[in-house]
Amino acid sequence: MNHKILLLGEDRRQDFLFQMLKEKGCSVLDLRRPSPGFPLSQAAGCVFGASWILTPLPFTRDQKTLNLSIPISTDLFLSWLRPGQTLFGAGIPLSFRESCAKKQVTCIDSACLPQTAEENAALTAEGAICCAIKESSGALHKSLCLTAGYGRCGQALAENLKGLHAEVTVLDRDPEKLKLAHDRGFSCLTPDELKDPEILSPFAYLFNTIPCPVFSKNILSGADPEITIIDIASAPGGVDFEYCRESGRTARLCPGLPGRFSPKAAAEILFDGLLSQPGFPVPESSLNS
Repeated sequence: MNHKILLLGEDRRQDFLFQMLKEKGCSVLDLRRPSPGFPLSQAAGCVFGASWILTPLPFTRDQKTLNLSIPISTDLFLSWLRPGQTLFGAGIPLSFRESCAKKQVTCIDSACLPQTAEENAALTAEGAICCAIKESSGALHKSLCLTAGYGRCGQALAENLKGLHAEVTVLDRDPEKLKLAHDRGFSCLTPDELKDPEILSPFAYLFNTIPCPVFSKNILSGADPEITIIDIASAPGGVDFEYCRESGRTARLCPGLPGRFSPKAAAEILFDGLLSQPGFPVPESSLNS
């Protein structure tokens, strides 16, 4: 088997990643921005000719096609893969990963690499705060903020907001996560408490990280009309955006924040994650450079 790396995707992170790979002396097939008329047969050849495939970021936006300018369905892409190849990306659906396993194709989602996910969460939190500042006419300093979800991104958000002297409340259904948040000095809420619509009324900002419907019309009806809502969960997010539009509340779904606000730093995190993978094809002469 050859040791070529195929780079797919049109995100700015891939641009920096391409530079880093070339500087390491890696053999890279560049398919970042194929023209609209790019032959699918040629794309299939690129996929077949690589031992490692760096997928678009995110892998798909609609669960049906790759996140590329040319129409490649996930099913078609899967049919091009062969045993022994390795895929590395982010947001790769579990069903696709399971299908890869059946074909003896290794599938690595960077979100499953603890160090990579931790560092990426920090960049995501910075981006979410940038969005909040941009969308609001107020200030985070001394404001009341609700962070929904206390996973990696929620924890990074809460700490960053605390550093800006915001008053942060954490919402989560997991008692252990709520205890952790409480021990770190945050106020806490459970989903059951959202049944009272007035519970949201004091908050100037809502940051959602929960990738399922949480903030319905009934719950949001009690929120301040001037609230700023930043949803960084996977599409479609956890907020009733239609109601927010109808009621004049500011709500934004903000995916891919590291790629938008800190693409070079995000690429460095991905690059380090790649180098940590056994068998990643880096020339021996560059390993200590």
